[in-house]
Amino acid sequence: MIRAVLYLLLTVLVLTLLRAIIGVVSKALTSQLQPNTGQPGRERSGGQLRRDPVCGAYVSEDVSTKKTVGNKTFYFCSPACRDKHQTG
Repeated sequence: MIRAVLYLLLTVLVLTLLRAIIGVVSKALTSQLQPNTGQPGRERSGGQLRRDPVCGAYVSEDVSTKKTVGNKTFYFCSPACRDKHQTG
């Protein structure tokens, strides 16, 4: 009877250990195989977000298309929005 309990405890211990090893290996493989998060071909950028006055999209100051009128700077998501913008 004691032998059966010991075998059961040993089995539970081995299965727990195998499960932990498989989890670590699975996590490592998943992180290696997944592409960068975000849109393909675009890297994350920093900077403050500004609202495009034409289409309303939010764009980072670092990657935006800028237009300065007088002492005011406008930030656009694309050259097309910049060209559509009318100051007045």
